[in-house]
Amino acid sequence: MYSVVEFLQTQEVELVPAQWISDGHCYWPGSLRGMALHLAIKNRTEPEDSWDQWEVRTLFTTESYEEGRRKAREAEMTSDLLSEAEACGQRPRRKKKRVQLGGLEVWRGLSQRRTDHLHLPKISLPQLPSYSLLLCLSPHFQSPSQSLPSHHTYRWAPQQSEPALLKEVLTKLEMVLDQQSTILRLLQHQVAPGPGVEQIEGLPLQNLVALQNLEQSLQSPDYKEKMINYLGAIGGADVKDTTWQVLKKLISNTLAKSLNWRGVNGKTSVAGLNLREVIIAAVRRNPIVGVVAEAEVEQIIKRWLQLATDREGGRKRRLLEKERMA
Repeated sequence: MYSVVEFLQTQEVELVPAQWISDGHCYWPGSLRGMALHLAIKNRTEPEDSWDQWEVRTLFTTESYEEGRRKAREAEMTSDLLSEAEACGQRPRRKKKRVQLGGLEVWRGLSQRRTDHLHLPKISLPQLPSYSLLLCLSPHFQSPSQSLPSHHTYRWAPQQSEPALLKEVLTKLEMVLDQQSTILRLLQHQVAPGPGVEQIEGLPLQNLVALQNLEQSLQSPDYKEKMINYLGAIGGADVKDTTWQVLKKLISNTLAKSLNWRGVNGKTSVAGLNLREVIIAAVRRNPIVGVVAEAEVEQIIKRWLQLATDREGGRKRRLLEKERMA
């Protein structure tokens, strides 16, 4: 479920997963940028307690991501998605939240108060002409001052303002990035494993006994290489997505609740397992990721284990219990 919401403080509009909204406030991952933020919204990533909370107004709710994205674009141009009569009112057009893709600032991302301290270079677009003369049938260009043959057809293009042109370009760019991510996932799931990749039974691991048995098997270099080849064929859109896909294939959420990085609070440590080396090597098999630092993958593993209690409805159950206690 997705919702188109208006951030009341900044009058910005964005499509967000419905689970990010609670009691008129929306969780917003201020630390995510570009494709990571785009995927978090599309894949309906569970919100984290460390995220910022903003007061919002829900404009539209839908099950379809594509429909929600269209409605979000409509909301930028109209005053309300809920009422056609209200759309004729005096409410100013909303802005879309901005996000940075590489060095390009896209009309989507953070609120104004989060960008005031950034000294970003201003890009001045060339002045657009008041009109454009398009010769549809004429084989040669003619000056407008010249007499125009009657058998030629001419078309006049209306003037387009700079903000509208920029918004149209960036909207199409976002669609292209979304399509690239979708194509990448389809290719990674449709490519058949190579002849050296063997299927491994018993995954994901369900309990500590299965984990201990796997650790013993990983002492064999041949079996360890087999496991890396198998998990390395999973793929992903980036480092985080690849690591999470490997972990979900390898460890059940039930077992993940019994693990943490250092082994504190009576849980089993992951840092000292052979499995840690397997996960890092499998992530590096993804050509999109390449040679990534171990520390970066380890941080993602730590966070994935910390969120185990929030997955599979755990966060919602805790909120319901908290409400009953109150």
